[in-house]
Amino acid sequence: MFISWVKLLYSAPRASVHTNNMQSSYFPLFRGTRQGCPLSPLLFSLAIEPLSLALKTLSHNQA
Repeated sequence: MFISWVKLLYSAPRASVHTNNMQSSYFPLFRGTRQGCPLSPLLFSLAIEPLSLALKTLSHNQA
């Protein structure tokens, strides 16, 4: 259920830029999380943990 919700939240994300009281056209986002999204820290933690474990394993195997 959680994965489905995240996929829905991040499917076809778009953004626009606001400058000088003007808004640009929307453009697609291809990477990253949305700025200010409360899920960003959790998604970062979920992604960094396997990377951290892989690096530790690699480090121990080379020692």
